[in-house]
Amino acid sequence: MLNPHAAELAALPCRARTRFDPILLVRMHMPNSGKWLLQFRGDIGGFCVGSDLTWQIQAYGGYRFSELFQATAGCRVIAIGYESGSEQDRFLFDITTSDPVVRVGFNL
Repeated sequence: MLNPHAAELAALPCRARTRFDPILLVRMHMPNSGKWLLQFRGDIGGFCVGSDLTWQIQAYGGYRFSELFQATAGCRVIAIGYESGSEQDRFLFDITTSDPVVRVGFNL
């Protein structure tokens, strides 16, 4: 369903449309594994400061071709839940999305 107030929201100054979310995050990787890479990242935030709840999980496996070049592939899931107002002024943004990810990196 389209938001009937989308035009009004778009007309607001940028500061009025943004919010701050405190986020706690965790990163893990497989140390000293030679050429193979395993990485995990996760975070959680919001805590009703900005959004009600936001979280994401990322998991990647990859290969380091040289000291400078690596490639990884994996999956990322992101969720954001935000609600404000009531009745006619209610705004609800509640989404969870996931997709495969392919990354190429250069280590300097």
